[in-house]
Amino acid sequence: MPLELIRIKDELSSFLFNLPGNDYTSRNSFFVEETSHHLHGGFEHVGGPINNVVAVGIGLPNGQFGDDFTIHVFLNRLVEPYYDSFCSMISEKYSELNSRYRIIFKLASQPTFAACKSSMNYSSPLKAGLSCSADLINNIGTLGFFCKLRSAPESSDIYICSNNHVLSALNTLPIGYNIVHPSNQHADPNQANIGYLYDSIMMHSGANMYNYVDAAVAKLDSSVQYDTDICCIGPVNGYTSPNERMSVHKHGCKTGYTIGEVKIIRTDVQISSGGVDYMFKDQIYVESTSGGNAFADKGDSGSLVLSVEDNDAVGLLFATTDDGSAFINPIEYVLNQLDIDIV
Repeated sequence: MPLELIRIKDELSSFLFNLPGNDYTSRNSFFVEETSHHLHGGFEHVGGPINNVVAVGIGLPNGQFGDDFTIHVFLNRLVEPYYDSFCSMISEKYSELNSRYRIIFKLASQPTFAACKSSMNYSSPLKAGLSCSADLINNIGTLGFFCKLRSAPESSDIYICSNNHVLSALNTLPIGYNIVHPSNQHADPNQANIGYLYDSIMMHSGANMYNYVDAAVAKLDSSVQYDTDICCIGPVNGYTSPNERMSVHKHGCKTGYTIGEVKIIRTDVQISSGGVDYMFKDQIYVESTSGGNAFADKGDSGSLVLSVEDNDAVGLLFATTDDGSAFINPIEYVLNQLDIDIV
Protein backbone atom coordinates (compact mmCIF):
# COMPACT_ATOMS: atom_id res chain seq x y z
CA MET A 1 0.00 0.00 0.00
CA PRO A 2 1.45 3.42 -0.95
CA LEU A 3 2.64 5.39 2.08
CA GLU A 4 1.27 8.51 0.39
CA LEU A 5 -2.20 6.98 0.49
CA ILE A 6 -1.96 6.27 4.21
CA ARG A 7 -0.82 9.85 4.79
CA ILE A 8 -3.70 11.25 2.75
CA LYS A 9 -6.25 9.12 4.59
CA ASP A 10 -4.86 10.20 7.95
CA GLU A 11 -5.01 13.87 6.97
CA LEU A 12 -8.54 13.63 5.61
CA SER A 13 -9.70 11.73 8.69
CA SER A 14 -8.03 14.19 11.05
CA PHE A 15 -9.71 17.07 9.29
CA LEU A 16 -13.19 15.58 9.01
CA PHE A 17 -13.23 14.35 12.61
CA ASN A 18 -11.65 17.63 13.77
CA LEU A 19 -8.76 15.69 15.30
CA PRO A 20 -5.12 16.83 15.42
CA GLY A 21 -3.15 15.95 12.32
CA ASN A 22 -0.20 13.61 12.38
CA ASP A 23 3.39 14.56 11.61
CA TYR A 24 2.59 14.90 7.93
CA THR A 25 -0.07 17.56 8.34
CA SER A 26 2.30 20.49 8.55
CA ARG A 27 4.14 19.68 5.32
CA ASN A 28 3.04 18.86 1.77
CA SER A 29 -0.56 18.79 2.92
CA PHE A 30 -3.57 18.72 0.62
CA PHE A 31 -5.57 20.37 3.36
CA VAL A 32 -4.34 23.96 3.25
CA GLU A 33 -5.81 26.59 5.52
CA GLU A 34 -7.90 28.20 2.79
CA THR A 35 -9.47 24.88 1.80
CA SER A 36 -10.17 24.08 5.43
CA HIS A 37 -11.93 27.39 5.91
CA HIS A 38 -14.15 27.01 2.85
CA LEU A 39 -15.03 23.39 3.51
CA HIS A 40 -16.03 23.99 7.11
CA GLY A 41 -18.00 27.04 6.04
CA GLY A 42 -19.85 24.97 3.45
CA PHE A 43 -20.60 22.22 5.92
CA GLU A 44 -21.96 24.68 8.44
CA HIS A 45 -24.29 25.94 5.75
CA VAL A 46 -25.84 22.48 5.29
CA GLY A 47 -25.94 21.35 8.87
CA GLY A 48 -22.48 21.04 10.47
CA PRO A 49 -19.72 18.62 9.58
CA ILE A 50 -17.92 16.94 12.40
CA ASN A 51 -20.40 14.63 14.11
CA ASN A 52 -21.92 13.76 10.74
CA VAL A 53 -18.82 11.83 9.67
CA VAL A 54 -19.01 8.16 10.67
CA ALA A 55 -15.77 6.70 9.28
CA VAL A 56 -12.92 7.28 6.84
CA GLY A 57 -10.91 4.37 5.44
CA ILE A 58 -8.99 2.85 2.54
CA GLY A 59 -10.72 0.57 0.05
CA LEU A 60 -8.71 -2.35 -1.26
CA PRO A 61 -7.98 -2.85 -4.98
CA ASN A 62 -9.61 -5.52 -7.15
CA GLY A 63 -12.98 -4.66 -5.71
CA GLN A 64 -16.07 -3.20 -7.34
CA PHE A 65 -14.20 0.06 -8.02
CA GLY A 66 -11.41 -1.50 -10.07
CA ASP A 67 -7.73 -2.16 -9.52
CA ASP A 68 -6.87 1.03 -7.64
CA PHE A 69 -7.04 1.88 -3.95
CA THR A 70 -9.93 4.12 -2.99
CA ILE A 71 -10.72 6.38 -0.04
CA HIS A 72 -14.11 5.82 1.58
CA VAL A 73 -16.00 8.47 3.54
CA PHE A 74 -18.99 7.24 5.56
CA LEU A 75 -21.56 9.94 6.31
CA ASN A 76 -24.25 9.66 8.96
CA ARG A 77 -27.68 8.74 7.58
CA LEU A 78 -29.02 11.81 9.38
CA VAL A 79 -27.40 14.02 6.74
CA GLU A 80 -29.18 12.31 3.85
CA PRO A 81 -31.09 15.50 2.89
CA TYR A 82 -27.70 17.19 2.42
CA TYR A 83 -25.85 14.18 1.02
CA ASP A 84 -25.24 15.58 -2.47
CA SER A 85 -23.96 18.85 -1.02
CA PHE A 86 -21.58 17.06 1.32
CA CYS A 87 -20.18 14.87 -1.44
CA SER A 88 -19.80 17.61 -4.01
CA MET A 89 -18.05 19.94 -1.57
CA ILE A 90 -15.52 17.32 -0.49
CA SER A 91 -14.88 16.26 -4.10
CA GLU A 92 -14.53 19.85 -5.29
CA LYS A 93 -12.26 21.04 -2.51
CA TYR A 94 -10.08 17.93 -2.72
CA SER A 95 -9.99 17.67 -6.51
CA GLU A 96 -6.22 17.03 -6.50
CA LEU A 97 -6.75 14.15 -4.09
CA ASN A 98 -9.68 12.82 -6.13
CA SER A 99 -7.52 12.78 -9.26
CA ARG A 100 -5.10 10.38 -7.55
CA TYR A 101 -7.44 8.20 -5.51
CA ARG A 102 -11.16 7.99 -6.07
CA ILE A 103 -13.26 9.13 -3.09
CA ILE A 104 -16.25 6.86 -2.44
CA PHE A 105 -19.13 8.20 -0.33
CA LYS A 106 -21.60 6.09 1.61
CA LEU A 107 -24.46 6.76 4.02
CA ALA A 108 -24.20 4.68 7.19
CA SER A 109 -25.70 4.49 10.63
CA GLN A 110 -23.65 5.52 13.64
CA PRO A 111 -21.82 2.33 14.70
CA THR A 112 -22.36 1.05 18.23
CA PHE A 113 -20.54 -1.41 20.46
CA ALA A 114 -21.93 -4.85 19.68
CA ALA A 115 -22.95 -6.03 23.14
CA CYS A 116 -26.56 -6.92 23.91
CA LYS A 117 -28.89 -8.17 26.63
CA SER A 118 -29.53 -11.69 25.40
CA SER A 119 -27.39 -14.79 25.57
CA MET A 120 -26.90 -18.46 24.71
CA ASN A 121 -27.11 -21.60 26.80
CA TYR A 122 -24.38 -22.98 29.00
CA SER A 123 -21.77 -25.17 27.30
CA SER A 124 -19.19 -27.54 28.74
CA PRO A 125 -16.50 -27.74 27.61
CA LEU A 126 -16.37 -23.99 27.16
CA LYS A 127 -15.76 -22.90 23.56
CA ALA A 128 -14.77 -19.68 21.88
CA GLY A 129 -17.65 -18.07 20.00
CA LEU A 130 -20.12 -18.50 22.88
CA SER A 131 -21.45 -15.93 25.32
CA CYS A 132 -19.61 -14.45 28.26
CA SER A 133 -19.97 -11.37 30.40
CA ALA A 134 -18.89 -9.65 33.54
CA ASP A 135 -21.06 -10.88 36.41
CA LEU A 136 -24.14 -8.76 37.21
CA ILE A 137 -23.60 -6.58 34.13
CA ASN A 138 -26.46 -6.43 31.62
CA ASN A 139 -24.47 -6.02 28.42
CA ILE A 140 -22.89 -9.26 27.25
CA GLY A 141 -20.81 -10.39 24.33
CA THR A 142 -18.78 -13.24 22.93
CA LEU A 143 -15.69 -15.12 24.08
CA GLY A 144 -13.25 -14.46 21.24
CA PHE A 145 -10.41 -16.91 21.81
CA PHE A 146 -8.25 -18.65 24.38
CA CYS A 147 -4.75 -17.33 24.92
CA LYS A 148 -1.57 -17.35 26.99
CA LEU A 149 0.60 -14.54 28.28
CA ARG A 150 3.76 -13.99 26.27
CA SER A 151 5.54 -13.35 29.54
CA ALA A 152 4.77 -16.91 30.71
CA PRO A 153 4.58 -19.19 27.64
CA GLU A 154 5.36 -22.34 29.63
CA SER A 155 2.70 -21.69 32.25
CA SER A 156 -0.40 -23.87 32.31
CA ASP A 157 -2.56 -20.79 32.96
CA ILE A 158 -5.16 -20.12 30.25
CA TYR A 159 -6.86 -16.80 29.53
CA ILE A 160 -9.82 -15.72 27.43
CA CYS A 161 -9.92 -12.63 25.23
CA SER A 162 -12.92 -10.47 24.38
CA ASN A 163 -13.68 -6.74 24.28
CA ASN A 164 -13.07 -4.22 27.03
CA HIS A 165 -16.75 -3.26 26.90
CA VAL A 166 -17.71 -6.94 27.40
CA LEU A 167 -15.31 -7.94 30.18
CA SER A 168 -14.57 -4.56 31.76
CA ALA A 169 -17.75 -2.57 30.96
CA LEU A 170 -15.83 0.32 29.39
CA ASN A 171 -13.14 0.69 32.05
CA THR A 172 -15.58 0.58 34.97
CA LEU A 173 -14.79 -2.82 36.54
CA PRO A 174 -11.77 -3.63 38.72
CA ILE A 175 -9.16 -6.26 38.01
CA GLY A 176 -10.33 -9.49 39.65
CA TYR A 177 -14.01 -8.99 38.77
CA ASN A 178 -15.88 -12.24 38.09
CA ILE A 179 -16.55 -13.31 34.50
CA VAL A 180 -19.45 -15.69 33.86
CA HIS A 181 -20.80 -18.01 31.16
CA PRO A 182 -23.50 -17.70 30.01
CA SER A 183 -24.57 -14.18 30.92
CA ASN A 184 -26.75 -13.56 33.96
CA GLN A 185 -29.43 -12.28 31.57
CA HIS A 186 -30.13 -15.84 30.45
CA ALA A 187 -31.12 -17.15 33.90
CA ASP A 188 -29.44 -20.47 33.11
CA PRO A 189 -29.26 -22.66 36.25
CA ASN A 190 -25.88 -23.95 35.06
CA GLN A 191 -24.36 -20.48 34.87
CA ALA A 192 -20.88 -20.46 36.39
CA ASN A 193 -17.99 -18.19 37.16
CA ILE A 194 -15.38 -19.08 34.57
CA GLY A 195 -12.63 -16.72 35.68
CA TYR A 196 -11.81 -13.14 36.57
CA LEU A 197 -10.78 -9.96 34.78
CA TYR A 198 -7.00 -9.98 34.45
CA ASP A 199 -6.09 -7.10 32.14
CA SER A 200 -7.87 -4.48 30.07
CA ILE A 201 -6.65 -1.92 27.56
CA MET A 202 -7.89 1.49 28.69
CA MET A 203 -10.54 3.02 26.41
CA HIS A 204 -10.06 6.74 25.79
CA SER A 205 -12.83 9.19 24.96
CA GLY A 206 -12.97 12.85 24.12
CA ALA A 207 -11.10 15.15 21.80
CA ASN A 208 -7.63 14.27 20.57
CA MET A 209 -7.77 10.70 21.91
CA TYR A 210 -7.29 7.61 19.75
CA ASN A 211 -8.04 3.94 20.45
CA TYR A 212 -6.58 1.05 18.48
CA VAL A 213 -8.27 -1.84 20.31
CA ASP A 214 -11.31 -2.58 22.43
CA ALA A 215 -9.83 -5.57 24.23
CA ALA A 216 -9.43 -7.30 27.58
CA VAL A 217 -8.44 -10.69 28.97
CA ALA A 218 -9.75 -12.77 31.84
CA LYS A 219 -7.88 -15.57 33.57
CA LEU A 220 -9.75 -18.86 33.18
CA ASP A 221 -10.43 -20.78 36.37
CA SER A 222 -8.38 -23.98 36.41
CA SER A 223 -11.52 -26.03 37.11
CA VAL A 224 -13.19 -24.99 33.84
CA GLN A 225 -13.06 -27.52 31.01
CA TYR A 226 -12.44 -25.84 27.67
CA ASP A 227 -11.94 -26.52 23.98
CA THR A 228 -9.78 -24.01 22.09
CA ASP A 229 -11.68 -24.57 18.82
CA ILE A 230 -13.93 -21.75 17.63
CA CYS A 231 -17.54 -22.93 17.67
CA CYS A 232 -18.60 -24.15 14.17
CA ILE A 233 -15.21 -23.10 12.74
CA GLY A 234 -12.47 -25.17 14.33
CA PRO A 235 -8.91 -24.43 15.41
CA VAL A 236 -7.13 -21.13 14.82
CA ASN A 237 -4.11 -21.79 12.61
CA GLY A 238 -2.31 -18.47 13.05
CA TYR A 239 -2.98 -14.82 12.32
CA THR A 240 -2.72 -12.55 9.30
CA SER A 241 -3.43 -9.10 7.90
CA PRO A 242 -6.45 -8.59 5.62
CA ASN A 243 -5.93 -8.54 1.87
CA GLU A 244 -7.99 -7.80 -1.22
CA ARG A 245 -11.60 -8.88 -0.75
CA MET A 246 -10.60 -11.47 1.85
CA SER A 247 -13.45 -13.82 2.75
CA VAL A 248 -13.80 -14.02 6.53
CA HIS A 249 -16.05 -15.82 8.99
CA LYS A 250 -16.88 -15.73 12.68
CA HIS A 251 -19.11 -17.28 15.31
CA GLY A 252 -20.85 -14.91 17.70
CA CYS A 253 -23.34 -15.52 20.48
CA LYS A 254 -26.06 -13.51 18.72
CA THR A 255 -25.89 -14.32 14.99
CA GLY A 256 -23.92 -17.56 15.20
CA TYR A 257 -21.85 -18.54 12.17
CA THR A 258 -21.67 -15.94 9.39
CA ILE A 259 -19.44 -15.13 6.41
CA GLY A 260 -18.35 -11.72 5.20
CA GLU A 261 -15.79 -9.87 3.12
CA VAL A 262 -13.16 -7.31 4.06
CA LYS A 263 -14.10 -4.10 2.26
CA ILE A 264 -12.08 -1.31 3.86
CA ILE A 265 -8.90 -1.23 5.94
CA ARG A 266 -7.15 1.42 8.02
CA THR A 267 -10.58 2.78 8.86
CA ASP A 268 -10.92 5.61 11.37
CA VAL A 269 -14.33 5.35 13.02
CA GLN A 270 -16.15 7.07 15.85
CA ILE A 271 -18.25 4.86 18.15
CA SER A 272 -20.82 6.41 20.47
CA SER A 273 -22.02 4.81 23.71
CA GLY A 274 -24.09 6.46 26.41
CA GLY A 275 -23.39 9.90 25.00
CA VAL A 276 -19.62 9.30 25.00
CA ASP A 277 -17.60 9.19 21.77
CA TYR A 278 -14.68 6.80 21.31
CA MET A 279 -12.41 7.35 18.32
CA PHE A 280 -10.78 4.26 16.79
CA LYS A 281 -7.95 4.41 14.27
CA ASP A 282 -6.88 1.95 11.53
CA GLN A 283 -9.71 -0.57 11.95
CA ILE A 284 -11.07 -3.19 9.51
CA TYR A 285 -14.55 -2.91 7.98
CA VAL A 286 -16.41 -6.09 6.97
CA GLU A 287 -19.70 -6.50 5.09
CA SER A 288 -21.86 -9.61 5.02
CA THR A 289 -21.85 -12.12 2.17
CA SER A 290 -24.29 -14.41 4.00
CA GLY A 291 -27.16 -14.15 1.55
CA GLY A 292 -28.75 -11.01 2.94
CA ASN A 293 -28.21 -11.93 6.58
CA ALA A 294 -26.17 -9.73 8.90
CA PHE A 295 -22.49 -10.48 9.39
CA ALA A 296 -22.86 -9.38 13.00
CA ASP A 297 -25.31 -7.87 15.47
CA LYS A 298 -25.39 -6.75 19.08
CA GLY A 299 -24.11 -9.61 21.22
CA ASP A 300 -21.34 -10.58 18.79
CA SER A 301 -18.83 -8.22 20.41
CA GLY A 302 -15.58 -10.03 21.07
CA SER A 303 -15.98 -12.58 18.28
CA LEU A 304 -12.76 -13.61 16.59
CA VAL A 305 -12.91 -12.99 12.83
CA LEU A 306 -10.84 -15.43 10.74
CA SER A 307 -9.92 -15.94 7.10
CA VAL A 308 -12.10 -18.58 5.46
CA GLU A 309 -9.22 -19.97 3.41
CA ASP A 310 -6.72 -20.68 6.20
CA ASN A 311 -8.58 -20.06 9.48
CA ASP A 312 -6.03 -17.40 10.36
CA ALA A 313 -7.19 -14.81 12.87
CA VAL A 314 -7.81 -11.40 11.25
CA GLY A 315 -9.28 -9.37 14.09
CA LEU A 316 -11.57 -8.92 17.08
CA LEU A 317 -15.11 -7.73 16.31
CA PHE A 318 -16.18 -4.78 18.47
CA ALA A 319 -18.87 -2.71 16.74
CA THR A 320 -21.74 -3.10 14.28
CA THR A 321 -23.99 -0.99 12.08
CA ASP A 322 -27.72 -1.36 11.56
CA ASP A 323 -27.17 -3.07 8.19
CA GLY A 324 -25.21 -5.91 9.82
CA SER A 325 -21.71 -4.77 8.87
CA ALA A 326 -18.93 -4.78 11.46
CA PHE A 327 -15.78 -3.00 12.57
CA ILE A 328 -12.87 -5.14 13.72
CA ASN A 329 -9.67 -4.48 15.67
CA PRO A 330 -6.68 -5.84 13.69
CA ILE A 331 -5.55 -8.96 15.52
CA GLU A 332 -1.90 -7.92 15.64
CA TYR A 333 -2.88 -4.80 17.59
CA VAL A 334 -4.87 -6.92 20.05
CA LEU A 335 -2.11 -9.47 20.61
CA ASN A 336 0.62 -6.87 20.97
CA GLN A 337 -1.24 -4.51 23.29
CA LEU A 338 -2.35 -7.32 25.60
CA ASP A 339 0.98 -9.16 25.16
CA ILE A 340 -0.72 -12.50 24.49
CA ASP A 341 -0.68 -15.35 21.98
CA ILE A 342 -3.62 -17.40 20.71
CA VAL A 343 -3.74 -21.05 21.79
